[in-house]
Amino acid sequence: MNTETIISVIGPTASGKSSLSLKLCSTFNRELVSTDSMQIYNGMDIGTAKSCKDEQKSVKHHMIDIVEPDINYSVADYAQKSKEVIDYLHSINKGVVLCGGTGLYEQAVLGNINYSDEETDPQYRKELEEIALKQGPETLHKMLEEIDPVSASTIHANNVKRVIRALEIYKTTGLTKTEHDKQNKASSSYEYIRIGIDFEDRQILVNRINKRVEDMFEKGLIDEVSSLLKKGYLNPNTTAGQAIGYKETVKYLNGEISLVQAKEQIKISTRQYAKRQLTWFRKYSDVNWIFADKLSETELFEKSLKLLSKD
Repeated sequence: MNTETIISVIGPTASGKSSLSLKLCSTFNRELVSTDSMQIYNGMDIGTAKSCKDEQKSVKHHMIDIVEPDINYSVADYAQKSKEVIDYLHSINKGVVLCGGTGLYEQAVLGNINYSDEETDPQYRKELEEIALKQGPETLHKMLEEIDPVSASTIHANNVKRVIRALEIYKTTGLTKTEHDKQNKASSSYEYIRIGIDFEDRQILVNRINKRVEDMFEKGLIDEVSSLLKKGYLNPNTTAGQAIGYKETVKYLNGEISLVQAKEQIKISTRQYAKRQLTWFRKYSDVNWIFADKLSETELFEKSLKLLSKD
């Protein structure tokens, strides 16, 4: 993997993206470029789960704290600025790790990877679904192993939808998913590899989200929101004013809801957001997914290293 190959770490909120990205940056002497649409705002730290000051000192961060919360920053603005940053880092032979949960921002940097209508075969898909139902997911996975062992190694056998998608691509295009991904990558301005974090047991992610919300209040989210309000920020008509965690806390400070209600609303909204994130990222054909259900941070890091060593 050369220096100019971008490592992009994606996944739902609270999945462990930041921790993994920081370790990858330290290991490969890279700098982190945030793809989070709320971390761009100055002063919005706790509610957006920014890296702490010590982490930002040890690993150089870009595309955070770049505008005030009363500015509506567009995707086009982000795309232009982030590419300038990446191009500069590459010019000085410095690698990049993208990290964030805003799919649109990540896509703005790397380009869209998706399939056209011509690459679908509903009848064949139905046949494969029947095989999975009657013979089990392992049968489908073995079919994929025979035609595309590289893809099979990165797609879990229980992820029937993705296994079927890979088989469908081969049926309709004559290319394996691996070959197809390489062709799609050619349309991007950069060479990259995507690592995605997910959980087979959805309750594990729910628990992580709930804990993150509680931790944010313990770290001082109420004081952070109060400070932003005193500065005239978090107007509900602005993008920052609609940020999850902030709009609910504003309601609490205004006496509209209780603290318990605020926390519960944030947890629900965050879970819904995580679901939307996964729906977005699953559109991509080239994600190397890691299911982190039973993995420690160290084990997750080691699995990532193995994936990167293959690239």
